Amino acid sequence: MITPDDIKASALVGGFPSKLRVARVPLADPASYRALLHADEWHAASAYDGRRRQEHVAGQLAARIALEALVGEAAHHAVIARDRDGAPEVRGLPPLVSISHGRRFAVAVVGQVRALGIDLCEHEQSARVRRVAERFISAEENALAAADDWATLWALKEAAAKALRRGLLEGGLRASCVASLEPPRFAWPALEAVLARSDDDVVAVVYSP
Repeated sequence: MITPDDIKASALVGGFPSKLRVARVPLADPASYRALLHADEWHAASAYDGRRRQEHVAGQLAARIALEALVGEAAHHAVIARDRDGAPEVRGLPPLVSISHGRRFAVAVVGQVRALGIDLCEHEQSARVRRVAERFISAEENALAAADDWATLWALKEAAAKALRRGLLEGGLRASCVASLEPPRFAWPALEAVLARSDDDVVAVVYSP
């Protein structure tokens, strides 16, 4: 069973600018995480069942850990909630928050920035991602993933869509143009990107300072 001390000791992800904090939390029995959530966050989780509840609770916890790392004790009175458009928000404090999840982990980023998005994409999903992505991205972006780095391309595009607050049906994937994967860079200079890669997945954070 995962304990609160295990999570606090291992969840933070390094390598990001000081204005951002990123956390990664394993999907697990939601009850394992109850003690680390605000009472309002745990109550909101009751609206979900099964795996969806696992994803929701792990995402809330990742966001809370990242928020506490950024603002300290002030995070204790804030709540990670949902805005009217469904995007996560920090109620009670100014930082922005974004959450993503895969089959095994949830990740979250919190930052003192103007726009913010995060996405996690697993390398084992590359074939599926390629089939979907080719319908929504430009030929130039397709060419960037010629070395089968589809997970990175997709994570950058999804994180940018979240930062711009535009969903798939609102042209979210077409709203930004990736100019480079290494280093990660967008054609629109107002967006900056940072990547965290592992053997299993890639996490992209896109933000506007």
